[in-house]
Amino acid sequence: MDISKLPVIPQYLGTCWFNAILMSLLYSDGCQETLYNIAIRDRWHLNRKGESFKYLLFCILDLLIRIRNETNLENLKKLYIKLEELYRKNKPEKIFLKYAYKYDYGIRDRLETGYYNQYIITFLKKLGINVLDIIYKDGNHYIGFLTFQQEYMFNPYRVLDRIEELLTNGVDFVIYLEGFKPNITIPERFLLKDFIKKTTLNLRDKAYELRSINIGNYNIPQHTISGITYDKEKYVYDGNISHIHSCPLFKFDWSEDKRFCIDTEKCELPNEDISQLCFNFSINAYKVEIYTSSSSSQITEPLIKSFRNLSHITSHIEHYYDDLLQSTDKDKIIKKILILTDTYEYNEDEFNETTLNRLNLEELKKILKDIIFSHYVLDKEEAKIKHTLQSALLEAEEIKRKAIELMEIRKVRKTRMLEQKLLEATKKANETIENAVKEAERRKQEILEEATKMEQKILDNVTKNAIGKAQPKSFFSRSKVAPII
Repeated sequence: MDISKLPVIPQYLGTCWFNAILMSLLYSDGCQETLYNIAIRDRWHLNRKGESFKYLLFCILDLLIRIRNETNLENLKKLYIKLEELYRKNKPEKIFLKYAYKYDYGIRDRLETGYYNQYIITFLKKLGINVLDIIYKDGNHYIGFLTFQQEYMFNPYRVLDRIEELLTNGVDFVIYLEGFKPNITIPERFLLKDFIKKTTLNLRDKAYELRSINIGNYNIPQHTISGITYDKEKYVYDGNISHIHSCPLFKFDWSEDKRFCIDTEKCELPNEDISQLCFNFSINAYKVEIYTSSSSSQITEPLIKSFRNLSHITSHIEHYYDDLLQSTDKDKIIKKILILTDTYEYNEDEFNETTLNRLNLEELKKILKDIIFSHYVLDKEEAKIKHTLQSALLEAEEIKRKAIELMEIRKVRKTRMLEQKLLEATKKANETIENAVKEAERRKQEILEEATKMEQKILDNVTKNAIGKAQPKSFFSRSKVAPII
């Protein structure tokens, strides 16, 4: 397999740390198998109500496992397209907000400002995964401090028993941190005595292998990348996007003590230009190592047969931009418009800072709102259509299941009457599906017309108010609505 063609998670806003967490867990050997087995165990693939984030992770995992196992080149290309489409519909900011609004509402403001690498411990705990941290600080090793920091505040004597339980029963992920500099002293009860750090960690006669590393650069501005293992080879991931596409995985032995810089303009590594983002996986600043059991089982058969539309996050996006739409800071709004127009590939020659500066505050807010509507609200309408179709199918299956179940319970008596009810139920279900399909086609056409009008509306707003600006061509990249599956 040509690893350079493997789609990776792109980065548009300040989610590099979150992207690194996802890449480490979803792509890296050992991590991928461990997470998949947990997902099967906890039934993520059933898309239980309120657990759409877990279902999204499972769909990504399932596609990645299919890609690993596929040997036919044509089929592999199709899987690449599916994964790219999944990332297109579920951009990192959507994935992040989907997680934040479900599991950790307090971090939603980190969408653009970034966060810290050790958040992976909290992330795994929120998903109900057994994780244990080991911190190297001031020449000593400490175990479980971040994992049980909150519990320690309420019951410090119970914490050691909890750590012992995890070690005895086995941990899904062990997170090793160096360069950790909290402004507090770690209590001695967390001290891990006689511990020797190696590429394989031995805890209670269980071995844990190093699978991936997330690090920050040692020059500014702060940025996070991942070192992952894929098919036993070492690669570096950097999701930072300078133009349209993110760079592919770089083949690079991150186990060596080697300084390097990444040229994201040319997607080149290593690069000697120190004005670029520069890293060293052996420097202990902001380094997070991820370990899983040495006996992580291989996955040979993916489970998901089809994928639902997973982009139902529009309300969160709109809520996130509410404060900005109420702002009186013209420069801030212009900056956000330029970020969005660059992200969604608008025509830079026709839609630029000079043009925007000629507009007043209300005109700018109108443009920002229209952009948000076009790229998120219309996606939501598409999702509603597909959800209606899916609901109709599920309703039909449930009606059939209940009818058959009733027949089994009552057995022979009233068989003819029950069969008639089953036929009526099946007919009703088919009518429901047929009506949903017709409504989907009708709404699809409405969305297409609405998107076309919105493009022209935004364009008219810009050209009307930008003094001396020639009539531009349409800068919208979105010229059609995605087909209904």
